Amino acid sequence: ETRPDNSDNLSFPSAHTSLAFAYATVLKNEYKDKWYIGAAGYLVASGVGAMRILNDKHWFNDVIVDLNKRCKIFLRHPEEAETFFHGERGTRREYLAKINLLPRNTDYTSRAYHAGWKNLSTDKSHCAPIFWLHDGADALFTGLYLNYLRYRSCLIEQRLQRGLPDHPFLFVSTGEDRNSGISKVGDPYSMKAFSKVWDQALKRVSMALGRQIIKKKENGTTEHAPRHFYGQVLSDAAAHPKMIQRGLRQRSVLSQATYTQPDYNKINAELQVARKKIEGGHTALDLSKINNTLAVLSDTHFVC
Repeated sequence: ETRPDNSDNLSFPSAHTSLAFAYATVLKNEYKDKWYIGAAGYLVASGVGAMRILNDKHWFNDVIVDLNKRCKIFLRHPEEAETFFHGERGTRREYLAKINLLPRNTDYTSRAYHAGWKNLSTDKSHCAPIFWLHDGADALFTGLYLNYLRYRSCLIEQRLQRGLPDHPFLFVSTGEDRNSGISKVGDPYSMKAFSKVWDQALKRVSMALGRQIIKKKENGTTEHAPRHFYGQVLSDAAAHPKMIQRGLRQRSVLSQATYTQPDYNKINAELQVARKKIEGGHTALDLSKINNTLAVLSDTHFVC
C-alpha cells in the first residue's frame, strides 16, 4: 500500500497496573490539560509494541496512518535512514545538516539534545517495524497520535516564533529551562525531562495506591520496563525465540534472555509444581538415598 505522502509503497504490515498508572501520570504532568493526547502512545507502543520509549529520536513521520486508520510505527536509524519526506532525497544526517542540527545520537551533542541509538536489527533501508501484541492497541495509539500531532503543531509554532527552525522530531517540550528561564516549548524532548516526569508519576502512583512504589528494574517500574513486559508476554505465549528476537529487533537470539528470563514468582511456582511431583512419586527419581542422608544429618550433633 502507498504511504500517505505518496512517496513510495514500502510500508510494512505491521503492559503491569503500576506502569499504566505511571504512564498516564507522566502524560498528565507533561501535557497538563491536554495530557490525554500527549505521547500516551508511549505506554501503548512500548508495552504492546516493544518500542523503546527513550528513543527521543523518532521523527513525526516514523508513524504512518493509513486510510483504514491503522497505525504503523518504524524505528529508523537516526543518521543513515532516509528522511521519507516526499521530494526529499538523502539521509537524515544530511537533512538535519540543512537546518543546522545534528543527529541526536552524535556523541558531541549537548546532554539535553543527545539520545543514544541501540544497535537494533534493521533492514537494508535502516528501518525496523514495530509489531503490535494486540490489534486494539493499534487503534488506541492511532487516535492518540493524530490528536498529539495537532497539539505538537501548536508547540512547534511557538518555537518558530522564537526564531528557531522547525525540526522533524516527534516528541517536543512544553516547558522552559528553570535555570535561565528560557522557553523550551517545541524543542526536541530530552531524556532527562522524561525521566524526571516518570519519577513524579511514580510518586503520584504511590500516593494513589497508599504504598511506596520503588523505581527498580527488578520491580518493573523503570522507564524501560514495558519492553521487558513485551518480551515476557511473547515468552509466556511460547513464541519461537527467533520471533521474539524479531519482535525486540535484536541482532542475536541470545540477547532476549534479559527480557524473557522468569522472575522469582514464576520460578517459585514451577519449583513448587516439581516438588509436589517428586513428593507424590510421579517421577523416576530414587528418593531413598536422599531420605537416608537426611536421616543421618538429623541425628548428627555438630560441635562448635
